[in-house]
Amino acid sequence: MSGDWLGPVAGVSPDSTGSALPCADASSLVALVEAAETAERSTDAHAAVAAWMTASEHHAAVAAAMRADEGAVQALLVRLRAVRGLRQTAGRVEALLAKLVKAQAAIARAARREAARVVGDADLAKALGHEGLPPGLRCPARWELGPDHLHLLVPDGEDAVKVLVVASRPILVSARFRDVVDGTTSLRVEWATASGWRHKVVPRATVMDARSLVTLSAWDAPVHSDNARNVVRFLSEFEDANSDVLPEARVSSTMGWQGGATEAFLWGRTLIRRGVAERHEAVEDLEPSALRDGDVYLLADPGAAELATAFRSAGTWEGWLAVAALARPYPAVWLALYAGLVPPLMPLLPTLPNFIVDIAGETSLGKTTTLRFAGSAWGCPDERVNSVVRTWDSTRVWIERAAGVLGNLPLILDDTKRAKRPEDVARTLYDVASGAGRGRGSVTGIRDTGRWRTVLLSTGEAPATSFTQDGGTRSRTLGFWGSPFGGADEDTVVAVTGLTVGVLQHHGHLGPRLVRWLVEDADAVNLVRATYAEVVGTWTQRANTNPVATRTAQYLAAFDVVARIVHDVVGVPRPDGAPLDLAWEAVCAASEEADRASDALREVLSWAASQQARFWGQPTQEGPGDDAPSGGWLGAWPSGEHWTQLAILPTELRAFLSKQGFDTDAVLRTWTGREWLLVEAPHRTRKVTVDGRKARCVVLTRAACDAVSEGGDA
Repeated sequence: MSGDWLGPVAGVSPDSTGSALPCADASSLVALVEAAETAERSTDAHAAVAAWMTASEHHAAVAAAMRADEGAVQALLVRLRAVRGLRQTAGRVEALLAKLVKAQAAIARAARREAARVVGDADLAKALGHEGLPPGLRCPARWELGPDHLHLLVPDGEDAVKVLVVASRPILVSARFRDVVDGTTSLRVEWATASGWRHKVVPRATVMDARSLVTLSAWDAPVHSDNARNVVRFLSEFEDANSDVLPEARVSSTMGWQGGATEAFLWGRTLIRRGVAERHEAVEDLEPSALRDGDVYLLADPGAAELATAFRSAGTWEGWLAVAALARPYPAVWLALYAGLVPPLMPLLPTLPNFIVDIAGETSLGKTTTLRFAGSAWGCPDERVNSVVRTWDSTRVWIERAAGVLGNLPLILDDTKRAKRPEDVARTLYDVASGAGRGRGSVTGIRDTGRWRTVLLSTGEAPATSFTQDGGTRSRTLGFWGSPFGGADEDTVVAVTGLTVGVLQHHGHLGPRLVRWLVEDADAVNLVRATYAEVVGTWTQRANTNPVATRTAQYLAAFDVVARIVHDVVGVPRPDGAPLDLAWEAVCAASEEADRASDALREVLSWAASQQARFWGQPTQEGPGDDAPSGGWLGAWPSGEHWTQLAILPTELRAFLSKQGFDTDAVLRTWTGREWLLVEAPHRTRKVTVDGRKARCVVLTRAACDAVSEGGDA
């Protein structure tokens, strides 16, 4: 019955609390019971009990014994009640002991609570056996946190407190993370397991929701459906109680420039920041004490984190320069490299839109190698592992989210024929050019869409623009046809093989050097903007007022600025030939291809010629009294060489244009604006006689038809 009861019962030693709790000793109660049982008269038994009741120095020790071994003490009280005439008197003894037990239990709880609370810098870390916790953490009021428990103290009566066991292991918050893009908060939650402490960085919204928090049980967190509500309550109060000592770091779910300035750039998980060396760190694995003020860390979901690992360096800068020397005779290869380096400049050039660089041609002629060379500026270009070069064999949603994560880094997709559906290529081109993801709803309203400033590099056996009829997307696509290496001869094979082997060994050096210059050189941003303003004017003049060429001239200006940085600032030797002249040829081709209104008119003329018998007035018809063709009239087309107009019924024209993939309204607006139509305001149509009746038709002028047939503009 005797001994140190406080350790096994309260979990601490008497010395650690400074309390006056006694050791357990029920010997005085044993003596009382024996005296009462052997008394010859009931008055002697009553006298023994009265004497014990006045000997208060023994009461606390017996109460302590009752807390240590309630069954043994209760057995003594049963024996005392069994003595004749002592039932009520024994009840008073039991009531006295119960009151003392309750008081001592309250003292023990306070001792445990105090032991679990931080008084100095490392008390909680020491109490929980986890030295990696931030200093100064404290347990919130009404909670007990220890190495093997999480308890909630619930009021039970006027002065009593009930201990509610919430979890059998500790769990807490050790750091906060705030996203610099959208301001959302994430928390680092840590918990003890049988094999040591584990942690997870999760959105704060997850931590504050009981149903969501249960998902942490997959990583052995002490939370389940029964206790999740109380664990959420504890973590919320713990965060509030430690708001002044919890480390807080800035994070981002997007790579590229952070905070709208040129002071910090996330290249994968590596931070390039003014005045400090590059730091490659996974914030999920950093101890809270290692978080630094001013730094920004990439905090992404597993898929995005896997994408980020591709942006890393290998080999040497000198090794990459030797590889680049192999590409010097091939200007088209350098255009792909320049395009991949444009995205970091885009936030500095607000008028520069997103665009696509597409390399199309027969297979096995170096298209993929060209993408690898471009991608090697930023990271690993080996598509067999975590690579900056991906394939079109991805869902549209994945590509959209990848673009959002890349931010100001290039999106590189190889081989359009691997797209799951042809329409996915068209939609992706549109999404990338627009710079924003598809709008989506959620149960709480409108979900945020991803946004990016980037360039898409793509390859395929067919031009990417062949998957879309959208003129706006085509005007934002620079297409190159044929082998970037000029042919499938022996020299091409040697160059392709050498480049492939080289960039797999040496990569991830050029892009960070360009960014480092932008970060460290105080004049870099102004120089980029001034140079761009100068060269964009030069290229725009060459566009000669062509609206499509004027737009795409901006891309040439961006290439021009990048080329100057790469060769004049970073020190990469210039390639042979004139890559920008080759790009201008692509601009001119894109201008012609992007004229969807002319394309539509050519298609209509070809269709009309094949359907002459269905146009009123053609020589195959003998006169207005003839029966209509079985398919009905398409419109009116006067016979002879001197016809002046071609009239088509609107329903027939719209059906044909829609079937060919054209935006009918956009085509008709353009035709009207170019004065290719004869109209009766406010309509885009005109009344024409068809089979003796007046009908409204879309009426094309002879001049417009002749102009597009000859390949010019009306």
